[in-house]
Amino acid sequence: MIEAGWVEAVKDLLGRGFSPELPPFQAIGYRELTTYIGGETSLEEAVTAIVRATRRYAKRQMTWFRKERAVTWFSMEEPHDCHEEVMDFLGKQGIGGGNGQT
Repeated sequence: MIEAGWVEAVKDLLGRGFSPELPPFQAIGYRELTTYIGGETSLEEAVTAIVRATRRYAKRQMTWFRKERAVTWFSMEEPHDCHEEVMDFLGKQGIGGGNGQT
C-alpha cells in the first residue's frame, strides 16, 4: 500500500485541511503515517509501527473469533482447494450455488 501511494494519499487529505485528529485518521496506518508526514518519525519507523499494529489487531480478532461457536473456519493454506467447501457452506446458507458450482 505504501508503494501504491498511501503516503501521498494521506498527504493529500491533510493538505486539504482534514485534521489528523479526525476519527478516520485514528485507523491503523493513518495514525502512523501522519506522524511520519509531521516529521515525528521516519517512514521506516512508521511502516514498522503499522505492521506491529496490524499484527496486534489480527491477534485480537483471532481471540474474538475463537470464542464464537458459529464461525466456520476454512484453511487458506491452499485457497483453491477450499473452493468446493466454501461453495457448499454458502449453499447451506442459501447464498451460493452449493455443491461446488458457481
